[in-house]
Amino acid sequence: MHLEVERKFEAKDLKWLREKLKKDWFALCCSQQIENDTYFTDKDRKFISSLICLRLRETNDNLEMTYKWKSINNIWLFAKMENNLKLEKSQKKDAIAFLKSLWYLVYCDVNKTRDVRTKTLENITYNVMFDNIYLCWDFIEFELIVDDYDPENN
Repeated sequence: MHLEVERKFEAKDLKWLREKLKKDWFALCCSQQIENDTYFTDKDRKFISSLICLRLRETNDNLEMTYKWKSINNIWLFAKMENNLKLEKSQKKDAIAFLKSLWYLVYCDVNKTRDVRTKTLENITYNVMFDNIYLCWDFIEFELIVDDYDPENN
């Protein structure tokens, strides 16, 4: 399990920030990918109000199921414990059918192009993600991920 702390912002022009990251310490790694996310909620739709996330994410040749617990949030950020399960891309229809058999409902599909800048120090990964959501607008997300998070000992 890992802990994810994130904050998202709607953005109008990210060109200046992309340039700054190239010039400064964050110019390490950049990848661009297309992400197709299918979000699920429980039959009472409590996931939505609690910001619980159950998602299938398809990228290139990968498929991943993610469950993020209820958010520990305040006005500035979201923090969530997260579990991920890697699947074969060919399993997407079966995964959706399985989740529906457990009474989870599809409530949203999000298709986006994502540029990722990342840096890892010790056991913390720092990500800056530039998202262009199809038929929507641009976002920037700042994220810290702590791997091997154990809530009992942290």
